[in-house]
This record gives sequence, C-alpha cells and structure tokens, in this order.
Amino acid sequence: NKSIDQGKNLLDSRIKMSNKVNIDSNKSKKKNPEELLLKLLNLNPFKQRKLFKLHESAIYVLTELHPEIFCKKFIFKHCRTPSTPLSVLCALHASTSLLEKVYCLYPDALSS
Repeated sequence: NKSIDQGKNLLDSRIKMSNKVNIDSNKSKKKNPEELLLKLLNLNPFKQRKLFKLHESAIYVLTELHPEIFCKKFIFKHCRTPSTPLSVLCALHASTSLLEKVYCLYPDALSS
C-alpha cells in the first residue's frame, strides 16, 4: 500500500533527524515498533519539547501501523515508574489530535 510505504519513509526520516544516525530502510522494517516508540518518546519533557514536534507525525504513523503498542506500559528515561505512551505524550505537550487518537486506542490509560 502506497500510503503505508510513505508512512514508513516518514517514520525513518524522523528517526534519522532525531538521532542523527543513518537508518537503512531495510533495517527499519526489521526494527521492533516498540523500540521505535521508545526512541521517539524518550525525551526530557522539560528540555526537549521542541525536538518532540519533529517526532509527532512519526508517532501518528505508528498509531496507524501498530496501534497495539499504545496499550502497554513502558519504562521511559524520565519517568519513575512504567508509564503509558499517553502519559508521556501529555508531558511532551503533544497535539490534541494525537492525544485523542492514542486515547481512543487505549482509554484505560487515564486510569493507570
């Protein structure tokens, strides 16, 4: 599907920009989507909000391609306890549309 390929290319380019590491498109297909989500969200909410804006569209693509990963808790660098992606997105001041999308995928995230 052409739109999925475009989304994967967008995701690859966002990770390249944030990590300044060349990622071969064949290697990124083999990467675990949970690892990609962690790379995109492991940011200090007090210091790296502007960098997060570069990642936001890539995270939106992940919600389309791998919605199941937003229903889990992860250990993020700047959180004391395992947290849901929704919590970290709130701390990073994600757009309302992205927050709504992730909330629709896992409404129980608010109570956990």
